[in-house]
Amino acid sequence: MKTEFHPDLNKKLIKLINTSESLYGTDAGKDDRCLDAEGLFRKFVYHCSTLDYLLKKTPSPLNNGHHFIDYASMISIIRSAFESAMSFIFIFNIPENKEELDFRYLLWLYNGIRQLTKEEPILDEN
Repeated sequence: MKTEFHPDLNKKLIKLINTSESLYGTDAGKDDRCLDAEGLFRKFVYHCSTLDYLLKKTPSPLNNGHHFIDYASMISIIRSAFESAMSFIFIFNIPENKEELDFRYLLWLYNGIRQLTKEEPILDEN
């Protein structure tokens, strides 16, 4: 039995992928936010593509002829897709003015940089 997204959703996913692919090589100008928005959009689209692939069942390397749906991976990917979509909406769609957009964008950037540069605790080996 082949499991897949609803055919209309597959068509929409293909449109999203085509939109994402058409952005390659586009000059972002002076504003890096354009590139970050594109990155969040791409991340969402690729996660949805992965879900579509995983729904078609994966052949097991341990048992010939056995196929399975990896629900644990799908749950993780769904969470990541949701986070990308919510970040995109929160930063780029909800703000009512440029100052609010700037604030949300800089807060998002700062949080990402802070997490990347967070120092690991030093444990005493004694």
